[in-house]
Amino acid sequence: MDLVKPDSAQLLSITYRFLEIANRHTAVSPMLDEFVGELKNVTGCAAVGIRLLDEQGNIPYACYDGFSQGFMDQENLLSIRHDQCMCVNVISGKSTQQKPFYSPKGSFWLNDTRQFLDTVADSEKGTTRNVCANHGYRSVALVPIRASDRVLGLIHVADTKPDMVPIEMVLQLEHTALALGNSITRVTLSQAQRDTEVKFRTLFDNAGDAIILWEKVGAEYQIIEVNQLACDRYGYTKAEMIGMSGRQLNTAASYAGAAASITDLDEHDHARFQLTHLAKSGQEIPVEVTAHNFILNSKPVILSVVRDITDRLKKEAELRQLASFPLSNPNPVLRLTPQGKIVFANPAADLLLKSWKLGIGDVIPSLWLEKTVAAFNTGEKTVSEIKSGDAFFAVTTYPDMTSGFVNLYAMDITARKDAELALQTSRDHLEKLNNSLPDVIFVTRRPSRRIEYVNNRVTQIYGYSAEECLGRTPEFLFATRGAYLGQSRRISDVIRHSNSGDSVRTELMQKRKNGELFPCELIQTFTSHPDGTISIISIARDITSQQQTQKEIESYHQRLEEMVAARTEALNGEITNRKRAENELRSLYEREQTLSAALRQQIEERSLFTRALVHELKTPLTPLLTASDFLEATLTDETARGFARNIKLGARNLEKRINEMLDLARGEVGALRLTYRDFDLVELLTETATYVQPETTRRGQILEINLPPAPLAIQADPDRLRQVVLNLINNSLKFTKKGGHIRVTARSEPGAAVISVEDTGAGIATSDLPFIFQPYHRGQNSDKKRLGGLGLGLALAKMIVELHGGQIWLKSAVGKGSTFNFRVPFKKV
Repeated sequence: MDLVKPDSAQLLSITYRFLEIANRHTAVSPMLDEFVGELKNVTGCAAVGIRLLDEQGNIPYACYDGFSQGFMDQENLLSIRHDQCMCVNVISGKSTQQKPFYSPKGSFWLNDTRQFLDTVADSEKGTTRNVCANHGYRSVALVPIRASDRVLGLIHVADTKPDMVPIEMVLQLEHTALALGNSITRVTLSQAQRDTEVKFRTLFDNAGDAIILWEKVGAEYQIIEVNQLACDRYGYTKAEMIGMSGRQLNTAASYAGAAASITDLDEHDHARFQLTHLAKSGQEIPVEVTAHNFILNSKPVILSVVRDITDRLKKEAELRQLASFPLSNPNPVLRLTPQGKIVFANPAADLLLKSWKLGIGDVIPSLWLEKTVAAFNTGEKTVSEIKSGDAFFAVTTYPDMTSGFVNLYAMDITARKDAELALQTSRDHLEKLNNSLPDVIFVTRRPSRRIEYVNNRVTQIYGYSAEECLGRTPEFLFATRGAYLGQSRRISDVIRHSNSGDSVRTELMQKRKNGELFPCELIQTFTSHPDGTISIISIARDITSQQQTQKEIESYHQRLEEMVAARTEALNGEITNRKRAENELRSLYEREQTLSAALRQQIEERSLFTRALVHELKTPLTPLLTASDFLEATLTDETARGFARNIKLGARNLEKRINEMLDLARGEVGALRLTYRDFDLVELLTETATYVQPETTRRGQILEINLPPAPLAIQADPDRLRQVVLNLINNSLKFTKKGGHIRVTARSEPGAAVISVEDTGAGIATSDLPFIFQPYHRGQNSDKKRLGGLGLGLALAKMIVELHGGQIWLKSAVGKGSTFNFRVPFKKV
């Protein structure tokens, strides 16, 4: 070992190696990884770790190598406040200086833990003070990592052999720990500085006003930094603005007048003044500048926040014009004595005076007279609203104390009142619509996470009144706190990685007011607001009846399969008996004809039943789809339109399942027909991949296509082949987790094309492989409720491929994904 009895040159060499590691890194984690590897190399010990003290007083392992799993399970997270381990003693400085266990610098080491156990009371044996010994480590060294007078953590070295940590090694580890402590402090401070610079740059570039930094060069001030808003306002690039002088940015008159403002800034270190700047196009821009002196990198600079006041000056000019010319003011203007006598009225005030039945020299009504007298006595303006006939006015009573009059300014707000009434009517309509829905609608707002809206349906489903829900977090509706926190994390992930309007659909248990649990489908979307808050819109649907229906359907499928199996077994028995009784050929032939007719009738009955079932299911779908399309096209409220879209998506999904059942029924009776035409297979696969790309992106999956560069001309039914590819891709989507890959490839073989859909999903159990292409089969161990569907996709894909004269097969292993391949002839068979 390098560290056993080192000489001075060896000490210097080892210390230099660790300093070189420390100086090479700008982040703590990779530096610790390399430190641990080098420590293990130079000490020769089997286990090496580095603990760091966090702000909560815990000292977990930041990095380690070689410790047993049992030791890590018991020892990984220690707390200064709760544990009495020797690690805690070293970090908190509680060394007792009992030689030879502690060094003068507070390191603890043993070359045989049995020596230490002899000094421990029987009541303490087996506690956290003896964990290393309990796991078979006989040589142990705990060296504090220091920076100045603070202990940041410790280096932990251990081995199952004795005499592996002599005093020479402990002394060298103390040198190494000091270098590590200084490096951790340096890297942490550097990272904090970088974080501060990033925050400053973010604020600088996203400020609502132009920001310009100036530095005095000779007699002129020159620009040394600008934000993007300044570049956009003046039409320059940042490179063009850096180095510009104040003379270049101002008009001549503005630059001449800026000298007094600079003098004021020098005297007080801050100043506010108005200038006229010039854009690159020559346009003059009036601005208000707020300037401050401060030191940047040991140099005096000026920070100026520049606000474009073009609109403000325009509005001020308009106000001055209206005040100077009341006769041309389109709104009513009256001048009154302090006693409420009318001494002036502009033409726009005629409507108001007629409603009061007053004229010049009359006193205004008593209600307004009180406001006028109060305004004059207090010297403060008052604002109120009045109705005159069918019109509404916002009236400002403004006392002119200098002239001894009270000015009354009125503004017609009839249009605004009409808009408010229309808005209230729309809200009432939306409220009625929400309360008529069969589902509960909750609206919560982050960061408070409290319910701020709920429709009346909450009483029927949960048993609470709306008032009992408002102002509370939704946790009381969930079966457990863990379920609530898990759902909150899921919606937080969607908010971080998705756009406003994306939804999270979850099936979970909810809790009624009486404590009863029930299955619920929760659909949650979010909307961002300008103030940075986020509204979470949750639709809760009681799916107890749906789950019962699903169970009945599965039971029906099971009974149907049992009936078919029983009929098939009976037919096989009849065939066997016919072979054994060849001497009764005539009689057996007639019986075979009877059985064949019965079988045909059974198949026809099954086909008729399937068609009738499809017809009965599709009949209510037509008005549902029409109504959802109409609602989506006509509703103006985005939330209501989202509900309509959800209805339509559900109906489309059901229609797809029904069409699969119908296609399978047609195929079983030979009624499924193909429409052949010539087309490019590469183009069809590209279009199909583009169609499903948004869904793979929403799921967080990666879709790849690997197709030949040249077209593949084929004579087949393109719609049916697209249906096969979509079924295989959708199958991969269901069984592939977030972050997984789905790859679509195609290649040419003699006389045929081979298409493959490969995924990195869960794979298929060996027991399921023989049945994977059978109708209604969805795997023995799969989560059927979560996956949905009827298990017809692969059976239908096999039927379509074989109708083309092709073959379909797969390769799969549990945990390694699946690859579905199918071969289709280039020409019609």
